[in-house]
Amino acid sequence: MARWPRKWVSTTARRRPTALSWCWLVEVSRPILRSPRAKCFAPAPGALALGRRRPLPQSLDSALARALHDPAEARHVQAALLAAGDGEIVLGLLEKRRAAANLAADEAAVVCELAEVLEKLGRGDEALEVLLKTVEKVPENATAHTQARALAAKLGQAGRYLDAVTKAADQLRRANDAPRLADLLLRAGEVSEQDLRDVARATAFYHRVEQTGQRVAEALTGLARVSLKVGDQAEQRRAAAQLRRMSQLASNHAEKADLLFRVAECQLGCRALAMRD
Repeated sequence: MARWPRKWVSTTARRRPTALSWCWLVEVSRPILRSPRAKCFAPAPGALALGRRRPLPQSLDSALARALHDPAEARHVQAALLAAGDGEIVLGLLEKRRAAANLAADEAAVVCELAEVLEKLGRGDEALEVLLKTVEKVPENATAHTQARALAAKLGQAGRYLDAVTKAADQLRRANDAPRLADLLLRAGEVSEQDLRDVARATAFYHRVEQTGQRVAEALTGLARVSLKVGDQAEQRRAAAQLRRMSQLASNHAEKADLLFRVAECQLGCRALAMRD
């Protein structure tokens, strides 16, 4: 019967088997499995493909089971399967992890991984759909926002991301959650300004952020930016003056420095606008 070379056995025996080590073991064992002495245990043709219409090898099966309860292990398994071309197994694992999540935040984290895999498999529309639902369901998840906005822009569907953000903002407004509402409105303003080039809509969102009393410095900076684009010097000066007042009331040096930097940006914008006129 064929024997494993000592260096392979010693390398794999000292560590817990994972999908990555299993994939490596399959690759290095191919010459032995083709030898006449190995016919007694060689698998049927095609069985070495990871789970492709064949029962999963025991080591991979156990790795998948561990992955359901260990996110780090899951990422290793998913990377190995994707490298082997078994995207459908990865999607199945992710759906099981999603169903097993007890908290909305945990489910959102899995959905972000799921969307990334879907995009790699060329299923961008499906990826965007699950991300947008997560943005509405768990609006505080920054990763979902980052992925959804980038993918929506890539697909030419930035408006769909904006719709999801505004729906989530409406729910928080009714819940009287000012900090999270300000965060969503600021995101809405930025995507309107930068991705959709809709200055009027961006201005409206930045004004709403200012009215919440949260993230005011960022809202005023946004207002100064969009005012520069439409040539509204009065609004830009108002934003700069408000930022200057806030800097005088700042409680620490870092906050004061940030506000003064924003004031300088506004002043430079005003001078550029005056020179243009």
